[in-house]
Amino acid sequence: MSEIYTDNRYEESMNEIKMTVKEAIEQLNDLKRDREGFAKNDEPDSVFAYDIKAIDVAIKVMEMIIDEMPTIEAEPIKHGEWIPDDYEYNHCSECSYEHESPEYVTPYCPNCGAKMEE
Repeated sequence: MSEIYTDNRYEESMNEIKMTVKEAIEQLNDLKRDREGFAKNDEPDSVFAYDIKAIDVAIKVMEMIIDEMPTIEAEPIKHGEWIPDDYEYNHCSECSYEHESPEYVTPYCPNCGAKMEE
C-alpha cells in the first residue's frame, strides 16, 4: 500500500524539482507517447485523446515562450580580491575601486562585479 501524505511533504518534494522549459517539453513528449500507447487500445473519444490534445497545446505554448525569450550574452566572470592599503581601506584588484569605509569587504565588487576570492 502506498503512503498517503497528510502534511506538506509531497508539495515540498515537488518544489525541489527544478526544470527548464526544454526539459518540461521533453517530459511532456514522453507523457504524450505514453498516452498515445493507451489511446491505441481505447475509444477515439477517450480521455487519452483529450490528454494528448492538451499536451500538444501545452507544448506549443511552451515552444512559443522559448522562441520569444531573449537570449543573454554571458560575460566571463571576473575574479578579484580585496587588497588592503596602509590605511586599512580595501580596493578591488580588478578596477581599483575603493569604498569610503575602512575594512569594507563584500563578495563582489560593487563597481565592476568581480567575484572576490578569499
